[in-house]
Amino acid sequence: MKLLLDMLQPSQIYINKAKLEAIIEVINDEGFAALEPIPIKELDTEMVIVDGHTRALAYHIFDIQEVEVVFEDEELDWQMYRFCVYWAKENDIFAPQHLEERIISNEDYQVLWIDQCQKAKEYLKNLENAEIKDFDLDFIN
Repeated sequence: MKLLLDMLQPSQIYINKAKLEAIIEVINDEGFAALEPIPIKELDTEMVIVDGHTRALAYHIFDIQEVEVVFEDEELDWQMYRFCVYWAKENDIFAPQHLEERIISNEDYQVLWIDQCQKAKEYLKNLENAEIKDFDLDFIN
């Protein structure tokens, strides 16, 4: 199934530069057919990227408007994804192209994204059934 790239809501706020460079190399060597479809989930009426943010940005860089997607069928921590979508929107990220200015080194990615996601998981343990309006980003450095 194909969707317009700008219809996909990211659930991430940074892109790892090394990963992006590796994906661009794959595209240059093998073409777009070598990439897996982007997993998405309809979450609160939006098509949310579950994984593949780097691929989504690479499509944007190559000016590809429609991308192959697949609906995620695994049970994941959807409350965490809701929080991450909220976090993305609070950072003015509403489509993959908005991640283009948020490409960072592997080291920064670890600190600014991976480590902060761990903090977010701890934060959400106390808000098990919270609604988006209850989320707060103050705990993030």
